[in-house]
Amino acid sequence: MRPLSRLLLLGAASALIAAPSAFAASTLTASVSPNKAGTVVQGNAVGFKLTGAFPDTPSDQTGNLQLQSIATKLPPALLFNPIPFSYCVGDPVAKTGFFATNTCPSSSKLGSATVIADGGTVGPITATTDLYFGAGYAVFARVRASQPAVIDQAVQAKLQSSGTNGYGLELYIPIPQELRQPIAGSAIYPTVKSVTATVSALTKSVKVKGTKGKVKVPLVGLGPCPSGGKLPFEMDVNYTDAGGLNTVKTDVAKSTASCKK
Repeated sequence: MRPLSRLLLLGAASALIAAPSAFAASTLTASVSPNKAGTVVQGNAVGFKLTGAFPDTPSDQTGNLQLQSIATKLPPALLFNPIPFSYCVGDPVAKTGFFATNTCPSSSKLGSATVIADGGTVGPITATTDLYFGAGYAVFARVRASQPAVIDQAVQAKLQSSGTNGYGLELYIPIPQELRQPIAGSAIYPTVKSVTATVSALTKSVKVKGTKGKVKVPLVGLGPCPSGGKLPFEMDVNYTDAGGLNTVKTDVAKSTASCKK
């Protein structure tokens, strides 16, 4: 190789190494309160807050990157006990219950969430919802936004097995076809920039045979701490193509929260 060619090649390689990456990693912050561990039989009432940031996926105008689902994987130490609690009901096909009235019993409220989406030239879209616990580990949400896009959409999510080693249940939120479409008056398919979800530490006093008085039972309880005292969380934002069947991109953010024995 000629000396000049070698110098040019080395210079190009150095420039590539020195050049800053345009990629911005997804991040997740997780907090659990109170974080005092309970037992497998009786977890301590716990609430948690998650904030995921996904800066790397801009809005799309081709239709080949459409929001498919948001899945939040939870630690195995989080124990759900819905039996003594009121729950919300609804059938999205028959349009009954929640899907007819957009309301749930206040006693079934699990928490709330805020999603900020990239609307491209339309601007950022902030959508909010309350989360309600339903029968069969269903979770109901009424997603609303006022501007720049008007959204008022009932959604049924589900607490299900994550199927992932190191995690327990996951809150899986499928995105309805109505929310996958371009923003009204544009050809822009929005993408998720951030998700903030808060779950309350709900309890209910119930009479337990063999005990005096009543016992407070948590809807979400914290069981024994895992080895190392860290509770793992993961938030995945999935996108599909125009056909709506294949997952073509997943933005993943992970974090841990402390657990005290």
